[in-house]
Amino acid sequence: MLRLILLATVTLLSGCSVLPSPPQEAAHLYQLQLNAPLGNVASTPPEERQGVVVVEYPQVAAGYDTTAMAYRRTPWEIRYYSLSRWVDEPARMLREALTSTLNQLGPFRAALDSPAGITVDYSLHTELLRLEQDFSGTPPSRQRLVVRVQLVDLARGALLASQVLELNTTAPSEDAHGGVAAANSALQQLAAEVVNLCRKALADPARARS
Repeated sequence: MLRLILLATVTLLSGCSVLPSPPQEAAHLYQLQLNAPLGNVASTPPEERQGVVVVEYPQVAAGYDTTAMAYRRTPWEIRYYSLSRWVDEPARMLREALTSTLNQLGPFRAALDSPAGITVDYSLHTELLRLEQDFSGTPPSRQRLVVRVQLVDLARGALLASQVLELNTTAPSEDAHGGVAAANSALQQLAAEVVNLCRKALADPARARS
């Protein structure tokens, strides 16, 4: 009888110790995308567009090849928001934005993210060097987007343009949401600068091709 009472007591205590886990807060997912159209950049007239460009998948510096959203409080330490993430890898969203912009504004007849058997004339190489919200300076924080851009003439194997584009945009709030808003603003500026960079590279009549 005593054994049964002890067994029932242990069972009851075991059942009481199994408490429901506290609810886990869902992660916030954010997009890196353009607010089309780019109002400060005119579209290249159809008759002035030349060649087909393939927008290569960007190379990515260590620390930014992840959907985790990076921020920095000191010059040497990179951190990540725990409950805020990019919906996709920033490199993929960057390529989508540049491909879309070049198709809309030129200076190429078409911009592709994959040749798919189509003959292409130019190759646009990019490297994502930084994408982070920087709290290390005086408030407000700033979003830093740094991308190396290179345009190559495939037929001649010639490097037509190479430049590191660095955008620093003020965050409207000192949190992940503010960082995202600033990042998308920086992307707008980057896309415009890439269009202008390609236009200048093709402006030389010796380089231009129909």
